[in-house]
Amino acid sequence: MLSSLRSKLLLALTGTVLISILLIVFFVKKETDIHISLLQNENAKHFVTTAAATVENHYDNLLYLEQSLLEVRKEELHIFVQLALIRVEEYYAAFLSGDISEDEAKKQAITALKKMRFGDVGYVWINDTGHPVPRMVMHPTLPELDGKILDDPAFDCALGKNTNLFVAAVDVALRDGEGYIDCFWPKPTTEGLTPKQAKLSLIKYFEKWNWVIGSGIYIDDIERSVQERLTSILADLKDNFSRVRVGESGYMYLFNGKKEMLVHPSLAGADFSRLMNPTTGNPILDDLVEAAQKPSKMLEYQWDKPPEHKGDFRFWKKSYVIHFEPLDWYIASSVYTDEIEAPARAIAQYILVLSLVILLFTFVHSVLLSRSLTKPLQLLTEAGEKISCDGMADAAVPVTGSIETRRLGMILNGMLGSIKESVRAEEELFKTKFELETRLN
Repeated sequence: MLSSLRSKLLLALTGTVLISILLIVFFVKKETDIHISLLQNENAKHFVTTAAATVENHYDNLLYLEQSLLEVRKEELHIFVQLALIRVEEYYAAFLSGDISEDEAKKQAITALKKMRFGDVGYVWINDTGHPVPRMVMHPTLPELDGKILDDPAFDCALGKNTNLFVAAVDVALRDGEGYIDCFWPKPTTEGLTPKQAKLSLIKYFEKWNWVIGSGIYIDDIERSVQERLTSILADLKDNFSRVRVGESGYMYLFNGKKEMLVHPSLAGADFSRLMNPTTGNPILDDLVEAAQKPSKMLEYQWDKPPEHKGDFRFWKKSYVIHFEPLDWYIASSVYTDEIEAPARAIAQYILVLSLVILLFTFVHSVLLSRSLTKPLQLLTEAGEKISCDGMADAAVPVTGSIETRRLGMILNGMLGSIKESVRAEEELFKTKFELETRLN
């Protein structure tokens, strides 16, 4: 059957179309995979870089807030210490006017300053300018220090370099008259004194009595406000990240240098440091931190796919990570590889279905075309078989089909007519010969 012209024609046309379809599907899917993968990768990077820019903007606002709070507190502190200095000057003026003795003026000034409070925990202390180490004149929260030389190593807590706080205060007072000193000092609370905390102190020099008058603000108040703002920033990022989808089920997440997961759709607050990367055998956060050092590349690894495949670590993922150094935050996006390929597969399936429809149409068209081409040839064949069986007396070759088969039929009819004419001529000649031979005999 396959040796017939019709079968060969159908096979050739169908095979050509089928091969064309397969080649189109293969190359279109391949190119689509490449371009969509690049697009998804760039999309993932775009989300991360945009988030990093947002974090940087929040961080700038955070620094401004911290600086603004510090400046406000410093101004309040300056006013408070200035008021203390004014009180001391009032008692000194009373001494000069002869209303009270100098010792009584000092005693009353010390009593007044001991009662002064700045906010909930602010207070005033007084030390002298003794050398090499000053003596405490008055301290409201540590009265046991009053009158003592301040040479205890516990006081080596100023300027971030283990300098004696009160020696530093005297140096600033004698040199500049007033100034700020950072230190670490216990904080008074309703439960008593806390361990040492960061503190910024302002001192002013009252030269008439060689007093250094000081007070301070605890930085944890500012840090608490900053931390509250940082918590608010994380809440905003969590809300923004929840609205982002990378691919079908990819997501954004955020962790810090301590390997604490800060923002994640399902693992925020969980102990993420022990989760391993099945591909490398390393802790996954170590691999992500290392990936952040190569911002041009994405980390590829296997992971689970909740909720349907939670705990099934066989799905390939890609993550792009950026390190925001000021906060030691790692901002990352992740996308599943199969979801990157999904659009290409959908396009390939669409092309395949459309191509099969075209193939069916081509097959039907090929059947009709082959029939129109082979039918005249079949009629010619049947005419030839009839001539072979019945002779040429009543034989006729059909003239039908395409131009080529019609021309062939006309040529064959012409040839058949010539043959018939030749046969008649031969029969006439034979008859004449027979008649002559008869007459001669």
